[in-house]
Amino acid sequence: MNLQTDFTVSFEKEIRGKVEELSRDLEGDLELQLDVQFELESHLWESYDANIVRGMSEEESSEQAFKDFGALSEVKERLLAGNLKRLNKRAQVKAMLWYVFVPLSIFTALFFGGREYFELSRELPQSALDPKIVKLRQLENDFSDELYQELSQQMPNNAYLDSLWLGKHLEKSVNREMAEVSSEEEFAKLMQKMQEMVKKTDFDALRLEEMQVYQNFGRKSFIKSIKDVGHAAAFILPDLGSLRNFGKAVVKRGKVNEIRLLEKICRQRLENSDTLIEVLVIGALGRIYTENKSLMENPELAKSSGFFSRCSQVIAGWKEKKKVGDKEFEKIFMEKSSMLASMVIPAVGTIEEMTKPKFFKESREMEYNFFEKYYFSLLNSIGFIIMLGLIAFLAWHKLIKGQKQSLQLYSMCEWLLHWAKFILVPLVAYQIYKFLPFASINWSIKETLVLYSIELLTLTFLLFILSSWSLFCKYSKKLIIFDLADKKSLHKFKVSLLTVCLVLPISLVTVALCIQVLQEAALSEIVQMVFSINPVIFSGWFYVIFAFFALLIMLLKWLKASSIALCSLAQGQLINLAFLSLSLSIYSFIYLGYLESENAKNDRLIISKSSFTSVEEKVTKNLKKSMLNK
Repeated sequence: MNLQTDFTVSFEKEIRGKVEELSRDLEGDLELQLDVQFELESHLWESYDANIVRGMSEEESSEQAFKDFGALSEVKERLLAGNLKRLNKRAQVKAMLWYVFVPLSIFTALFFGGREYFELSRELPQSALDPKIVKLRQLENDFSDELYQELSQQMPNNAYLDSLWLGKHLEKSVNREMAEVSSEEEFAKLMQKMQEMVKKTDFDALRLEEMQVYQNFGRKSFIKSIKDVGHAAAFILPDLGSLRNFGKAVVKRGKVNEIRLLEKICRQRLENSDTLIEVLVIGALGRIYTENKSLMENPELAKSSGFFSRCSQVIAGWKEKKKVGDKEFEKIFMEKSSMLASMVIPAVGTIEEMTKPKFFKESREMEYNFFEKYYFSLLNSIGFIIMLGLIAFLAWHKLIKGQKQSLQLYSMCEWLLHWAKFILVPLVAYQIYKFLPFASINWSIKETLVLYSIELLTLTFLLFILSSWSLFCKYSKKLIIFDLADKKSLHKFKVSLLTVCLVLPISLVTVALCIQVLQEAALSEIVQMVFSINPVIFSGWFYVIFAFFALLIMLLKWLKASSIALCSLAQGQLINLAFLSLSLSIYSFIYLGYLESENAKNDRLIISKSSFTSVEEKVTKNLKKSMLNK
């Protein structure tokens, strides 16, 4: 433009006055009004400069520029008519973003978060169980002859009830510490009851029925699987201790008819056993029996001796195999297993299927789905808090400082493009990355803790930092054009922001490496994993990210910019976070929740009909088969 002479300064003021008057009808949309003012000013100055080039004086150039521009009233009408459609459209976009989209993102995050909390806190009501199951559990916890008689009438062929009766009445006839009969009369009654028990066709603690009710209750998930395992593992087996004491007393007495009855009881229990502990108790009785040489050498007890000897040998062989281990399996277990597997497998041993890496796939991926779901939901919570802070900032400027206008610098198409580039693309790319063989999800989380932390950190950086940075840069350009912010001040702010963006990932990688060092310390695996991943890494990330946005708000406050500029930047970041919040809610709670549920349904480690894991069920089945010589 021209050198700033006294006339050009006067001409500039005249242009500004006319342009403000012409655009007064567009003040409902501040950005549109500023856009139109900028275009009108540019047009008038271009006309003025062209007239100067033709040889006109400054006064003649200004008069001709206004003359070419047209009558003020006519131009004003044309401006309003030409921009009315644009004005209405932009008003609709702004209203939709402010009054629909932002509340929708907040509601969605709260709804899914509340639903998840409700799912986790739900407990199966006792009314959902069969009354017989409830009464049977009462009998296990507190035996009474009245309840026993009631259940015996309902389940007359169930020998499990008699095994509970044995536990209650054994102390009347057997000294537990000495394993000796203290009352022959009471012991005779007990033997008579056991004779009746072995004739019954059923031996059912109704555990299968109860587990099915619990497994069908609620949505399948990682936490649900742990609850189901915990419930199955918590089943009370009060009759096992009594059976062991009864067997020790019978073996010590050494009477042929009593030994044969004990064999029948053990066979009946073994054939109907669902859990490993039941098989181990029978194996322990077998070991006690084989240590009695007189019984082993008695020809009348050849069949019983063969049975108890086989039981003892099978369990001893299984324990020895557990000690020796399988190097190939140990390698697969270390590299491919899940945290849940590390809790249950060492106690029950291995099965053939576990030597295949795919055995742990669903269990391992379910854990990754769980951690990611809660990582992104907690990350979403941080974004939600920042959104509330931005809303409070805008409300303060509007109510206290009286700044009711702000610039909506992006159109809906631009917002959708921004969402696609900086939110949708990173999430889709992350999902594609998971299919690569070196991605952490294909390996045990214990083995790839640092890599997994870096993966999440990178995605977090792209979603939060890069999207905010890009938005700020684009907003800054328009604010400078509209002369609403100081260019040097914005440049200094960008440099500070870029420094934080570079320092943030380095600090988080350092945290992850420190956690890896902690992982190698002598801490309990499961406690350490839950403790280190959740509060140290995850919460540490959240605090750093929260600090970043807090610093961003403070830096905005120090900017040499008008209230309109500050409110515009805050409004832009609020909408950006609304897009991010809605996307993360859908990604974490719907998509990852679906994957977690499907992996829980197909988890070969957990799926079991009667035992608390499929591994225990198969180990128990194999041991039973060998002990019964089937």
